[in-house]
Amino acid sequence: MEAIFKLIEFFQESWQWLVANILLGFALFVGLIVVRLYFRVRKSIVFEAWVNRSSETAPELGKSLADLLLHKIRAIQSIHEKSIRKIGLWNPYYDIPAFQQGLDEDLQLLASVELGNYGEAISKLIAFLFRLVPFVFQPAKLRGSIHSYGKEIYLQVMLENYKPEGAKSRTTRVWETKGEAAAPERFPILLEELAYQIYLELAGTDLYKSWQSFRAYANGLAHYLSYTDIPNDHDFKAAEKFYQEAVALEPNNPACFYNLGVLKYFRYEHLENEKAIELFRQALPSSDQRLKCHAHSGLANALSQRHHRFKVPNPDTMPEARFHAKQAIAIAPKLDVANKALAFAYHQSSELENLPKAEADHFRQLAIKHYRKAYRKNPKYHIAYNNLGNLYLEWAIKSLRGRERQRTLKRAIDACQHAVDIQPSYHHAYDNIGNVYLALGRLKEAEDHYRIALQYQPEYAEGKNDLAMLYLLKSFARYDPVQALALHHEAISLPKVTATQREKLCKAFQQRLKADAASLLEKQRPALRQQLAEARCSCLAAGK
Repeated sequence: MEAIFKLIEFFQESWQWLVANILLGFALFVGLIVVRLYFRVRKSIVFEAWVNRSSETAPELGKSLADLLLHKIRAIQSIHEKSIRKIGLWNPYYDIPAFQQGLDEDLQLLASVELGNYGEAISKLIAFLFRLVPFVFQPAKLRGSIHSYGKEIYLQVMLENYKPEGAKSRTTRVWETKGEAAAPERFPILLEELAYQIYLELAGTDLYKSWQSFRAYANGLAHYLSYTDIPNDHDFKAAEKFYQEAVALEPNNPACFYNLGVLKYFRYEHLENEKAIELFRQALPSSDQRLKCHAHSGLANALSQRHHRFKVPNPDTMPEARFHAKQAIAIAPKLDVANKALAFAYHQSSELENLPKAEADHFRQLAIKHYRKAYRKNPKYHIAYNNLGNLYLEWAIKSLRGRERQRTLKRAIDACQHAVDIQPSYHHAYDNIGNVYLALGRLKEAEDHYRIALQYQPEYAEGKNDLAMLYLLKSFARYDPVQALALHHEAISLPKVTATQREKLCKAFQQRLKADAASLLEKQRPALRQQLAEARCSCLAAGK
């Protein structure tokens, strides 16, 4: 009997221990849920149900309007979050300036039903705890209401218990818009107005004074993002139209000037580049330091492009480009775009005519230093790699001999290959690799890379002209002056080729033609001799 009592006592103690542990585990589980909820709601905005105080609209309209407003705010948020992820790279595919238009990275917009998918029992527990959260943690709440006054309907949104980043206390904010009571189909338009008002204020930016200008800017940004994903003229022109609308609404807005300058810069046209320079200058007075840095970088790049691509004879261009790039570095020493802008300015300065070799080499070393800083800060910065490869190529051809020349050309291929590994459709890098192989005498590989460049960008005038000049080389297995002439005329006849660019293409083709002109004109049939002579004349005419 004594053994039986001891056994019963043992089970009682074990059962009490088990129950105690179960209760302790449950308490810990509930505590973890509470902590999780706390971290979710402490910087969240909880969407409450709307109240319909209007006798002119259906009772259930409130909930549908709340859902639509949440959707519209999230749509704006997604545009800017995507742009923020891509900001930094100075190229047409990734430099999407957004600056402060993003919400705090921890800020979430939650509907009361979006507490997670944990199963029915746990979800009910979470929902119960969530209702207790306001008594302890007090998350911000966004409430909406519909009011009618005479023939007008008012949509009012109130944000309670909101504490902005850096603020000492919580505040209450109210937004309102109105429309005609007899036109409920306009409610989505009114909600869009509210969404932009709310988002603009929550973003905490002072760059925009009106929601209308901010909406035009966001629409331009949305089209530009679409253009970067799949380039097409429709999105490009739409982005330009909306940015211009934003500038018209706020003529002194630096963010609008900067974004419009980016569009103009990447047209790669002389007059558009000049407009970009002026737009970047207008963005410089910005109080936003990140925007100011980007404006200095953009101006430095546009000035360097004026010298490099469009050959505008102005001795002050490159010193000014270096000045603005250094200003960008002073604001943000580690920013990738600032380092790339300064590298590009040094790079183009090293190519100035009549520059002493020691000074040119010094500029090249500084350019290499800042190109490396740019892609180390941002390993996906393919344009920095490509520009570095181009610098190595030019340096090897113009200044180096022997083994040092071979090593530098190898570095050029490696840098450009990094660029195409990151961005496989980047035609400039393929063209540069083709030029390196040409310098190495590996003509078949040069042709292959010229053709790859043209596959990705059929209207790439420089690539087409490089391929044309390859056909003028007698050492090339497919030597064909007729094909060379045809490709050259295609290159200089492309619609977007400017007069300055055409002059540059003709000058390069003429130099290659001149090297073999005597033998070509003597040995080829009369019709071809006349074509070649005309080609020389047209090149000379374009060069005047």
